[in-house]
Amino acid sequence: MKQNCYVLSVSLCFCFILPGMKQNCYVLSVSLCFCFILPGMKQNCLCFECFLMFLLHFAWNEAKLLCFECFLMFLLHFAWNEAKLLCFECFLMFLLHFAWNEAKLLCFECFLMFLLHFAWNEAKLLCFECFLMFLLHFAWNEAKLLCFECFLMFLLHFAWNEAKLLCFECFLMFLLHFAWNEAKLLCFECFLMFLLHFAWNEAKLLMF
Repeated sequence: MKQNCYVLSVSLCFCFILPGMKQNCYVLSVSLCFCFILPGMKQNCLCFECFLMFLLHFAWNEAKLLCFECFLMFLLHFAWNEAKLLCFECFLMFLLHFAWNEAKLLCFECFLMFLLHFAWNEAKLLCFECFLMFLLHFAWNEAKLLCFECFLMFLLHFAWNEAKLLCFECFLMFLLHFAWNEAKLLCFECFLMFLLHFAWNEAKLLMF
């Protein structure tokens, strides 16, 4: 409280600990009080990242009192709406590290859907092109869990059916830029076949 930790402490007490004590989370609540809040208020010894790591270790590995979805919602509510200590990109990277590398509780498609819901519908901090670039970087360069065709289908579903933010010509240009110039995973004939399948069978935007 002396070192500008007042908002952090009060938020934890009233947003998480007191409700948790009423909902049969007594062990978690008491441990948070004595292991983090009281020492932190006196010594300011834990940075925000360390605190999140502590929550992950205790609340998830030991207490098993929060379902994964509720825990992520808590992190989103506190870390993003109240604390404002992590830039959006860093926060997504943190979620990626925990939810994908450590927890292994979400299938890749569900995790992308979660990111889409938060980053696109709620945060509104990334332009659509930047968000697609972020997805491309993670899903393609790091995870290597989706074949290229499946990944393009995922992009088609979101960018075309839900977002409606790209005109058809711009969307094709985006696909051309990635699939042809960067990935080099489709021969030209296969890529034309892919365009034919989408543009003719699904979109119905090209006359014969």
